[in-house]
Amino acid sequence: METHLYVGAGGGGDGLAALLLHHALGRDGRRAAVASYSWDRFVLDPAPGPRTWTDFDGLVARGPHCWEVTRDSRLRRGGTSTLALLAQHTTARYFLLDPHQGALGISQQLEEIIGTTEAADVTLVDVGGDVIARGDEPTLRSPLADSLALAAVSRIGSARDVFIAGAGLDGELPADLVRGRCDQLGITKTVRISAAQVADNLSALQYHPSEATGLLAAAASGVVGQAEIRDNGSLVLVAPSSRDAVAVRVDAALSENRLAQQLVDTRTLTEAEATTIEVCGKSELAYERTKAASASRRSAIMPELNEARGRLREYIKRASARGATITTFRRVADVLNLRRYDPLLVRELVGELAHPALPILHLDRVAQWQDVAVAGSAGNNL
Repeated sequence: METHLYVGAGGGGDGLAALLLHHALGRDGRRAAVASYSWDRFVLDPAPGPRTWTDFDGLVARGPHCWEVTRDSRLRRGGTSTLALLAQHTTARYFLLDPHQGALGISQQLEEIIGTTEAADVTLVDVGGDVIARGDEPTLRSPLADSLALAAVSRIGSARDVFIAGAGLDGELPADLVRGRCDQLGITKTVRISAAQVADNLSALQYHPSEATGLLAAAASGVVGQAEIRDNGSLVLVAPSSRDAVAVRVDAALSENRLAQQLVDTRTLTEAEATTIEVCGKSELAYERTKAASASRRSAIMPELNEARGRLREYIKRASARGATITTFRRVADVLNLRRYDPLLVRELVGELAHPALPILHLDRVAQWQDVAVAGSAGNNL
């Protein structure tokens, strides 16, 4: 069976988006393999920055620099890796990218993964569009991960396309900017994620904390509106066009991304981070370290039931007043200060505001929501 290798540019939800794209491209009869970082948000993995292979139990070594993630793979000391979560809920193959040896190390890992899977081609996947950021955009928050992936992929001869799905849904570059830049770079292909493709991946989507990929799935399922996401409460527009994915050439994307150009020959993550700060003035690693340190000083006691209800009501009022009509389960987890991402608990808490299948809330239904329906089991889990 022919295999297509997808590289999730930023870790997290990009690997799940790759599966939606795989089906949208009509490759259902072919095997999907996904390579990405284990680099997840605090509510899932409290350790700042990307994980290395030594952080895992249950990886399968397929070569000196090639580690396959299976349904039995686990982080050794706390937290959950979305790669392991995807391995549990889908049939694709997953491989860990360890960026601690810079772009050179990642490209070496990719070459071994290509050899292991006998992949016919390599496609880089990014939800939102910051993979084509120049580096000086004021709304850009996480330039390092995606730019490092692009830099590494540019060294692989079989990598031709960068697919950008859900323009602007990650709350970084505005959607119009992403679409305009893709037009300038030259779009080689456009596909539309469908509700059927979302339905085929509901098991993973229900448990995955990615806000951007969750909103991509929502758009494909016909949901539209203003979504509040991230811990800073960014507002992003979810429109019918948000379910589109467009491809540009890898070399075209590299010509636009000034940071990726400087990362191509990096040999360590420390070097890559220093370059990111020099080019962009910021690095998501610094923010993640600060957030982890701040969280460690706060009480680990979960809110009581009545407190959780109160926080949720106040949050809904604030978000609705700002114009939000949608939000995500992960945003609710942040608001409630939950120490782990628990979508089943959030669904019980928010009751009829929840989408029936996806981890999002419909805030525009709040007029019909007279009280937060909390089952006794939910109260015990807080």
